[in-house]
Amino acid sequence: MSGSGCRASRAGAPVATPVTPPVDDHLRCTDAERAQAVHVAKRACADGRITLDDFGQRVDAIWASATYGELRAVLSDIPAELVTSPAASLPPGRVSPWRPYIVVMAVLVAVWLLSTPGGYFWPMWPALGWGLPLVLKHRHGRTSSGRRGWSSTQ
Repeated sequence: MSGSGCRASRAGAPVATPVTPPVDDHLRCTDAERAQAVHVAKRACADGRITLDDFGQRVDAIWASATYGELRAVLSDIPAELVTSPAASLPPGRVSPWRPYIVVMAVLVAVWLLSTPGGYFWPMWPALGWGLPLVLKHRHGRTSSGRRGWSSTQ
């Protein structure tokens, strides 16, 4: 999550906060920042750091949070490493450009297996035609728009 921040806990370990700490904890947070906080809590639950019941309570508290201070209090015992992990760094609404490629190629191979098993492997042409540009973009770290990062879902 770009723009993510963290603060030190009582024990000195960094603790997750979904946004860069504002000057005043009384400033109001946005729905996007609440959604990022829910994502951090979801990762903590998936990693076994919090229970499913605790996750549900935290999600309710996150969506009820009006200020940065309230939001920060809900995540005060979750390590900051969850915020900076690769899965958590994808902004909402963005996916890896490889996901649709893999799904489409799996469907094409399934069609090939059902129609001509052991025959001419025609799915190699769309795999190469679509896959090579993806590999080249990935090597250069650029999307189709010329910017660094992930491509949009649209």
